[in-house]
Amino acid sequence: MDCRHEKKDMVWSTVSGYDATPISVRQLRYQCQDCGELIGSGMKHALARRDTPEVDVGLLKRGLERLERERHAQWRQFQEQRAAADRAWWSRYNEYLGTSAWSGRRALVLKRANGICEGRMKARATQVHHKTYQHVTNEFLWELVAICDDCHERFHEEAGNA
Repeated sequence: MDCRHEKKDMVWSTVSGYDATPISVRQLRYQCQDCGELIGSGMKHALARRDTPEVDVGLLKRGLERLERERHAQWRQFQEQRAAADRAWWSRYNEYLGTSAWSGRRALVLKRANGICEGRMKARATQVHHKTYQHVTNEFLWELVAICDDCHERFHEEAGNA
């Protein structure tokens, strides 16, 4: 929250806590009249006036609700930005798969495996799978593995990347 606590009033608040027995402590605090937040620690009771009010619980609650809404909006914005970045990455990746650089690497990996699936060493390799995406567009060949369609599907199902 961006509150600077410029408008604040002294209020009484009760703090409840538990250790061996329940306790309630009456504290004199400042409460921001904009956001409702209780400010600072307890002050000397002698500073109170006869008309010092109790904490405005409704104001405190509204401030907490506003803070929660702001945090939720920030989280939503972060999620949207992350999804947009993810879509952009996959777009670049799929574009890369159509390049001659990828075709060359793919051919070398299939050649290294003699066209046989490196997952089961039985079926014909039809896919070249990235073991990591760390160096995409400039992969080391050992980061790529030749596998069959079944192994590729199984990997992505088990990894939750279907």
